[in-house]
Amino acid sequence: NRQLYESLLQRFKELSAAAGITSNTISLVDVAEAPRKPATPNPALNMAFALGAGLILALLYAYVRELIDDTVRDPRDIESRLQVPLLGVIPEFSGKLRDALDAPHSDVSEAYHAVRSAIELASTEGIPSSLLVTSSGESEGKSTTSYVLAWDLARLGRHVLLVDADLRRPSLDRYLDVPPDVPGLSSVL
Repeated sequence: NRQLYESLLQRFKELSAAAGITSNTISLVDVAEAPRKPATPNPALNMAFALGAGLILALLYAYVRELIDDTVRDPRDIESRLQVPLLGVIPEFSGKLRDALDAPHSDVSEAYHAVRSAIELASTEGIPSSLLVTSSGESEGKSTTSYVLAWDLARLGRHVLLVDADLRRPSLDRYLDVPPDVPGLSSVL
């Protein structure tokens, strides 16, 4: 058994040694050299392409945004976009409205007088028998403009009926010192 074992072990060692030896079919033709510069990516070309594409996309975005933007940024936009005449522009003011209107040459007083004159001259019949003051948003001066126009027309001797039809947030009562217990438009309706 011992002899058989040693014979098998010898044969195993021979086979293991023969398995580790492989035939070498590789031959060295040229020595490999490291490249002097990378073949790809080309940073200068990539940066130029990115800059050009970014510029084109930015110009396209700005053009499309301007094309679909219908925001009124300038008072003259109203005439061109809505095809209605511009009656006037009222500047923003701080402080009491009555003080701004009582000053004869204040910007606010002049602007409201210009709006009233534009309304008066808008038709051949003069001031229309009814006016509606409205806007697309809240706190844009609808009540103030209504009040000032009614006050200005009343000073000219015209008969004026001012109706605050803002059922959510009526505010003309603070200009006219109306007591809180007086019924409003919704009560009348």
